[in-house]
This record gives sequence, C-alpha cells and structure tokens, in this order.
Amino acid sequence: MNQMLKMMMVKGAGSQAAVTLYDPDRSTKVSAYFFEISWSASSGATNYRIDVSTDNFSTFISGYNDKSLGSSATSTTIAGLSANTYYYVRVRAVGSGTSANSNTISLYTMFQPPYWYQTSAGFVSWYNTYGPPYPDYHRIIIDDAVDAIATYENPAGQNYQGFDIHYDHDSLHAKVYAQRDGIWETRNYCEYTWTRGVDY
Repeated sequence: MNQMLKMMMVKGAGSQAAVTLYDPDRSTKVSAYFFEISWSASSGATNYRIDVSTDNFSTFISGYNDKSLGSSATSTTIAGLSANTYYYVRVRAVGSGTSANSNTISLYTMFQPPYWYQTSAGFVSWYNTYGPPYPDYHRIIIDDAVDAIATYENPAGQNYQGFDIHYDHDSLHAKVYAQRDGIWETRNYCEYTWTRGVDY
C-alpha cells in the first residue's frame, strides 16, 4: 500500500508535460521596449506561468515572478522593458501538477533609436543614446520621399555622426537604424525630413 501511494504521488507531481519556449523573430517580435514570445501547448494544462529576469532568475522583473497567464495562452507580450537589455524567460504548465520549467531563452531588446539635430545648413548630424555596448554598424538611407539617393554604412562605436546633404532635390528624407550580431534593426529607427531653402 505504501508503494502504491508513493507511485500515485510521483505520478501526480510530475505528470504535466513541460512546454518548449520558442526564440522570437527579432524582425517582427522584438522592439526596444517589449517583446512577444510563444511556446508549445501542454495537453491538459489549466494555466501557464512565466518568469522574466535580467540576471538568469536570481531576481525577477516586476510582475513576472510566476505570473499567471491563463489556460489558453501559448504566447504573451512582455512590455515596459528597458532598451538594449538582456532578458531571460521561462514558462511552466499547470494541470495535473506543475511541469518542470521550459527551456530558458535569453534575448536582448533593441537599441533605443538615435535622434536627429542640425548643426548648420547643408550638414545634418545625429546623436545616439545607446551607451555601451554599441551596435556594430549604423545604416543611413537618404531618399527624396520616393527614390533612394544614397546609403551610408559606418561603424557605430561613436556617439556622434554627421553627413553632407547638398543634393539636387527639393526635399530629402532619411532614416538611421542599427545593426547588431548581423541583424539590422529596421523596425527601430529615427527619421527626419529636410526642405530646400529652409534646411539646405
């Protein structure tokens, strides 16, 4: 009888299958201040619970220490985050017991976008607010609101960059975004428009 009771206790404690947490697509699911994650369903689960940390679960970000997500959740958006910061995430399923933790994924939020300012007519510069670690490169794309005119790519270790905009167009438009680990963060950029006779 004691052996049977022990078998029932073991079965009840560990019978809920753990989930698999998926790496989010950085081009669509990650920004400077939030990210969306998803995981596999666990059959019979009545709830999913999530932990989010910046130090591999020694501590937890506010509101995400064993947070309840409901029975039908297989994805969630985590918002109110800091730019250019590593986060660690894990999920558990709850049903006929609480599952083991999922795999842990670690990901970083995007850089905070740089911002524009003009130092003189015909020369426009921008200043980034990243702070170290800096991105690998910046890409500056200039167009006339229709067609591309020029693209500059440069190492982005410096806080300050500038370029000459003396082009034969009535108006100019530009975007700046960053690259890290070989990925261009095209959803996270600053942009500006100039008008002939006013700005250059």
